[in-house]
Amino acid sequence: MKFKNVEVIKTKENFFYLDWDLEQNDPAPIPPESIDDYKFQIYWARDPASGFLAVLDDSGNPVEIDGAIGPLSYTHRVKQYDFEQEQYYKIYAIQKIDPFVTLFSWIVFIGMYEDGIHETMRYAEDLLYSRYYGEPCVIIKRKSFGTRCPECWSPERQQRNKSHCETCDGSGFLAGFYQPISIQISFDSNPAKNDLQKEWENSYNTKRARLSNYPLVRPKDLIVNLDDNKRYVIAHVETTKLPKLSPSISVLSKQNYILSQLLTLEELNTDDNEYHIDIDNITAIPASDDGNTGGVQPSNYRYYGLNTNTTLTNDQILALNKELCVNKSNTHIYNCTAGGYIWICYPIRFGTATFTVNGFTTTFDLTIQTVTNEAAYTESYNCYRSLRLQHGSAITVAVS
Repeated sequence: MKFKNVEVIKTKENFFYLDWDLEQNDPAPIPPESIDDYKFQIYWARDPASGFLAVLDDSGNPVEIDGAIGPLSYTHRVKQYDFEQEQYYKIYAIQKIDPFVTLFSWIVFIGMYEDGIHETMRYAEDLLYSRYYGEPCVIIKRKSFGTRCPECWSPERQQRNKSHCETCDGSGFLAGFYQPISIQISFDSNPAKNDLQKEWENSYNTKRARLSNYPLVRPKDLIVNLDDNKRYVIAHVETTKLPKLSPSISVLSKQNYILSQLLTLEELNTDDNEYHIDIDNITAIPASDDGNTGGVQPSNYRYYGLNTNTTLTNDQILALNKELCVNKSNTHIYNCTAGGYIWICYPIRFGTATFTVNGFTTTFDLTIQTVTNEAAYTESYNCYRSLRLQHGSAITVAVS
């Protein structure tokens, strides 16, 4: 096994995002290696000559990313006081079954940006998508290396032998997709272009979209628009780059500084494997040093529904209805004819909420609880309860 690419970019002040991928050696060993057999640590330095140190979690242990769970990315949060200070990184791969089998990636680095143009342009891109014309989406990164699907993969032919496989959702890999990453994406304002194929071929919609430099995406990754629930596969990725402005030393990173990504998307049909991926139940990923997951903000759930109790246990919260939560805003209609309190619980990181019930501003009672979800991920939640038992048949609650 060898590293295929390693990249580090700065997503915002004090946040350094690393993304990497691997591939099989040529010729491949027998039996072939899998990325699932490795775990990864991140090493960093401000002066490579003085040596590298492992990035540590809150408990003082090296951060580890499981190759079987992923994604193969991480956000390192470093408080900077000298913004001309360079940051060097390399990735350390460790075989799980034999920890003495290891390999380091090459060194990548963030250079000095003396005129600030990189930071200004990156901030403008991020602001446009997050505040003005971006739409809430999740990105589902496809595994490109790992344990092959036992149902559809042919070792002899080295290709899939089934066009529709429910085991791997068409990826060719066992657990072939990583957990969703919440992000704002700007879609082309023009209607989707219909590219009609030959009579016996399916027709599909192509669309252009744009996002900032986080997270880095690749062809075959998936995008779900949470506003209209349309699903797309990334067909092509173009990047807007500026050269690194490091004046006096050799540039160790192979890439220029990525500011934004321009995507060509193909809309998935309902008979495509990827269309039916349950984005609410993809395997969870391990926590990073700044409270995120695998270097990205975890896509956790909103729980909502009815319960006659004035307080809820963790299991009772999980028993409510659930949906992927990327912000606090939501609107639902509740049938309370049997009587019950309306409960709405979401991650505390989205802030406090205001409530409108059937068009009238209303107060809900707030408690803060630690909630452990079905994937064993723990996070603090705002848990709101209606002040009184409700008995109406169609109560519309809007949260903002």
